[in-house]
Amino acid sequence: MKSINAPEFTGRVPNEQMRSISAPEFTGRVPNEQTRGISAPEFTGRVRNEQMRSISAPEFTGSGPNEQTRGISAPEFIGSRPNEQMRGISAPEFTGSGLNEQMRSISAPEFTGSGPNEQMRGISAPEFTGSGPNEQMRGISAPEFTGSGPNEQMRGISAPEFIGSRPNEQMRSISAPEFTGSGPNEQMRGISAPHYAVCP
Repeated sequence: MKSINAPEFTGRVPNEQMRSISAPEFTGRVPNEQTRGISAPEFTGRVRNEQMRSISAPEFTGSGPNEQTRGISAPEFIGSRPNEQMRGISAPEFTGSGLNEQMRSISAPEFTGSGPNEQMRGISAPEFTGSGPNEQMRGISAPEFTGSGPNEQMRGISAPEFIGSRPNEQMRSISAPEFTGSGPNEQMRGISAPHYAVCP
């Protein structure tokens, strides 16, 4: 349940996300949990794959693999391990030398996508091929990412038809909030569909 007025999303299964504005108390007691509340930047990051996306707490340490920092003022996330993400505005130099790495900078859309699970979210380079498992295509002009492999993500504006037939798949389109959330690790970020199922 991810609506603005229903912050009771339980977080009882791994990888669940709590993105409510009024309920930043998401506990983060299981791995891969996310808190993106505006007023609760204290997400501890004590387990792997956790994400800190608060505006006022860019100090997320990045001490474990797969961690993410998306703070505006802390683009120095070092990217020294595979799967790490660098989304800072002023630090597009994230090397992309390991698998699963992500480059989401505005000025460095040249992320090669030469390994599996890599992500390309640049504005001007939406041609990320999606030829390997878990790859992501979030370009504005190339929403045709097929979603044919597990864990794939489709976040295009004009292609909300990502089927979500496998676990870990994500649907973040504005116009297709019907992502079922029937498998583990699934994410629903639609604006008009706060009815995420929360399957125990």
